[in-house]
Amino acid sequence: MTDEVSVSSIRDVAALRYLDRIDTDAVVRWATEQLMGSSGSEGLLAIACESSPADSETVSRLLNELLVSMGEPSMDERRAGWIVARFLAKRIVDGSIEPSIGARKIWWDVANRIPDLEPRMRTFVALASEWEDDPVHRDEYERDIVEAARKLLAEPISAIS
Repeated sequence: MTDEVSVSSIRDVAALRYLDRIDTDAVVRWATEQLMGSSGSEGLLAIACESSPADSETVSRLLNELLVSMGEPSMDERRAGWIVARFLAKRIVDGSIEPSIGARKIWWDVANRIPDLEPRMRTFVALASEWEDDPVHRDEYERDIVEAARKLLAEPISAIS
């Protein structure tokens, strides 16, 4: 790990928290882990110092303030959805989540929740649905999901702004 926590890592956690896909105590544990062997920042330290059970609004506000202090835009639902979709796509591509599970999470956690992003996530919705309905061709759908994840990752974060 480098001396500084990566902006992308903070961005991922902030987006997951914004969409309530990670609980506040997990964010506090994450911040504490990031401070181990890292110079960290006041913002990260403030998050790590939250007591358990951590206050959801406080942790979310601190994460957003940390992002803004790093030159990132403030988190909103659309941006959070795009970042979470990319987070899941990375996990699909690197094999840390099964393609069908990742596609289903993109479907339910992003496309269903943020209608504005649904057209961009439609491929995952379709492939996850086909995977569920057509067991004979699941291997093909999984390959297609991985390819769709690669395509999503080829688009920059700024593509949604």
